[in-house]
Amino acid sequence: MKNLKNILFVFIVIGLQNCTNLISYQMTRPINTATMHNETINDLTLFYYTLGNEDNPPIVFLHGILAFTEAYKKILLSLSKQYFVIGIDLPGHGRSTISSYPYDINNISQDVIRLTEKLGLNQFYLVGHSMGGLITLSICEQFPNRVIKGVSIASLYNVEGIEFNNNKYNFLSENGFRKNNNRNKNYILKIFSEKNKIVEHPTFLISKETLDPRKW
Repeated sequence: MKNLKNILFVFIVIGLQNCTNLISYQMTRPINTATMHNETINDLTLFYYTLGNEDNPPIVFLHGILAFTEAYKKILLSLSKQYFVIGIDLPGHGRSTISSYPYDINNISQDVIRLTEKLGLNQFYLVGHSMGGLITLSICEQFPNRVIKGVSIASLYNVEGIEFNNNKYNFLSENGFRKNNNRNKNYILKIFSEKNKIVEHPTFLISKETLDPRKW
């Protein structure tokens, strides 16, 4: 009986690992009809997708924490029917690198604006999910003349009420990212770690302790 349990346990572990790899692979598949680009902003390299007709109104899309642009394929493809979409991999996410200056919402907001300036976008629609929603609110506050309309999805404006002891998100603390000692125990981190192996990302954000949510 004990041997049977051990065998079942091995099969479950193998199954979960295969699921992790499959999910990671599906998430990193390129977006149909989209083109990937990159631009250097100071000492930072930002990668971004464009899709849709360039004659349509421009809309900038900002993903959530630990995520990346490809993870939002369906919504971006839908938006591209009416807009020219610019989906940005935020610093330390996707394939984008991390800058040497402090990693906080205000600086990331300015990085996004610098990228839109390089792309010649004087005004644009702006959509952000989760952490991208925080950045959206920051951009609307700092650069209101640049945003036609902004939408913040499933986001917040500060960290009050966040349960930092929640095991599901145990990579976060009140002082920023924790040392990643529990990556192998956290299924979310496993998926995103596998994703970063697939895209060969050299500076995965979760390995840094630079994002301070008290500045959100």
